[in-house]
Amino acid sequence: MLGLTVFSTSLATFYVLVTKLRLPKATWCCVDVLLLLSMIQFIPSTKSAIFWWNGAVHYIVPYSLAMLAVYGMLRFGDRKRKRDLALVCLCMFCLGGSSYLAPLFALIVLFYLLVFAGRKRKHFYWLLLPAAIALSGLAVSFCAPGNKRRGGEDFGFHWLLAVRTVLDCFVEGSRTAVGYIREYPAVFVCFALIAMLLTEAFFLQKEVFRFPLPLLFFGLMYGLYCAMFAPGLYAGVEVSGGVPNTIFQVFLLTFLADLVYGIGWLAGKRGTGRTDGAGRIRLCFLPVLCVGLVVLFWRKGTLKDSTVYECWAYISSGQARDYKEQMEERLALLLDPSLKEVELPQINADQGPLMHMEVMEDPDAWTNTVTREFFGKNRIVRVKR
Repeated sequence: MLGLTVFSTSLATFYVLVTKLRLPKATWCCVDVLLLLSMIQFIPSTKSAIFWWNGAVHYIVPYSLAMLAVYGMLRFGDRKRKRDLALVCLCMFCLGGSSYLAPLFALIVLFYLLVFAGRKRKHFYWLLLPAAIALSGLAVSFCAPGNKRRGGEDFGFHWLLAVRTVLDCFVEGSRTAVGYIREYPAVFVCFALIAMLLTEAFFLQKEVFRFPLPLLFFGLMYGLYCAMFAPGLYAGVEVSGGVPNTIFQVFLLTFLADLVYGIGWLAGKRGTGRTDGAGRIRLCFLPVLCVGLVVLFWRKGTLKDSTVYECWAYISSGQARDYKEQMEERLALLLDPSLKEVELPQINADQGPLMHMEVMEDPDAWTNTVTREFFGKNRIVRVKR
């Protein structure tokens, strides 16, 4: 899962920063590392991002496919190669049967490209084919019986609910963004460093790139981020840890896009090959960096929310070893062919970054039922240790 996250994110950022904008590879490498550091270390649910198979496959794999799709769209727009279109079609076919956030992200990016680049480059309209493929898959998903079970009998399309969802997305997006600023100062330290690196690279470029209408671009990126709240708000049901993970990932990506576009616009206004403007722009980000470092020093607990600290604390405390021993004890009972009615001793509920859906004292509980069927037992029940 970490490999998918790193590969898909790095591929897309490399294409935009190095291939299209021709920034130095060293700048891309530093920016990419800082972006991934923020994305992996401070993702809201470590379980659903790395360790829990169900959550990670349902959200991290679609996120990676969406990033690959965006990468393919940009390459197809620049090169008109059929293999790039085929890559987009394959990714969108898979996204049509996945969680809703990742295909929504890819489809909005595709829509932006069609609206703002389609008039000048007509071959962009070939991207309507992968869009149709994804929408066909999503249409099947919308009609699936599981949605009725999770959303209730009244679940379906309602115009008033759709309008209200759009408005609520911007409210929830603003509230969540403020929460990120308060909860993850380390992320904004990383992005202040990213801004400084981008400033240096853009102001030393010899070729001017056009970055027109920055306010419009910022608005489009904000709309893309807020749109990630739509599926959860519309359904009105409790969401899993993978949903805030994808929202956080898209927030970081759109934030990075805003920095790239905004600093590129400033550099274009100033001119090429000049360092006098770069120093002044860097001074604007220096207070953000200093404030972030002060907050980090004041609230050291923020770093304890990181993935690496969570894993280290779980291992060093002995809880990971305790969990391993209990699970081995449990598997020995479940894999014993002579036992048809199994009593499983209760395990430690503190699982750190891991995720295990515990069997219950009620033998007819859902986890008991599926565990019983999987291991071929007649009855499984949890008992006190």
